[in-house]
Amino acid sequence: MLKQVAYFGFGTLVIGMIAVLPLILLIVIVPSLTFQLAYDASLFIPNKLGLTEEVTEGETAFANTNNITLINLTKIGRYRIYSPQPIANHTIITLTSQDTEQQIEITPLHDFAPSDEVRIKTKDPQYIFNIDSPGTYKIEANAMNPEMLPEGATLTVKPYVGNYNATIAFVAGFIQACIIIFIIRLVTMYFRKPAIVKEKDEQNKNREQFESFYDQEMKEQFDQSKNDM
Repeated sequence: MLKQVAYFGFGTLVIGMIAVLPLILLIVIVPSLTFQLAYDASLFIPNKLGLTEEVTEGETAFANTNNITLINLTKIGRYRIYSPQPIANHTIITLTSQDTEQQIEITPLHDFAPSDEVRIKTKDPQYIFNIDSPGTYKIEANAMNPEMLPEGATLTVKPYVGNYNATIAFVAGFIQACIIIFIIRLVTMYFRKPAIVKEKDEQNKNREQFESFYDQEMKEQFDQSKNDM
């Protein structure tokens, strides 16, 4: 029994190592795409089960780039700022608490440069910041050159839930990978069962032949020694 368990475990480990090789190759060739696909795949089942944290409509705030806007931020922690136009390379965003007048540090995710010297994907966040308490905040956009600031552009401010979901993705991905490797191992054993049985029968037959030969040799040696006496 112990031998069978060890054989099954070793085979599962080998299959797992073989399955990991294409993933490693993809990480080397296209790391960002591979991690994103793996992240999305790992969260597929947790999403269906409602285990992941999603940003609700009430937690999302909007602001106009051409005016000072009051926004209500309902959660503490990290936030991301999105814009339909690339502005992070030439626009400073200021955020001030309406209650305490404390100015919040906002970090642009792109270096300041003329717009034609940097490429910004508008689907990605362009700024990040952290707040210690929920409340009402004043947000304002100031461009290095006012002409660079798009007329009437809307900023979208969302809380960041990636850290929580990343933990869920890691745990769920590990469990799903183990289940998949286990199922593959069971399937391979099922289809290899006739070959395994045949191999085992041949081993038993060889052992019986060896034991018979050994017994015959021992009998002949015994008879020889008896005659010598």
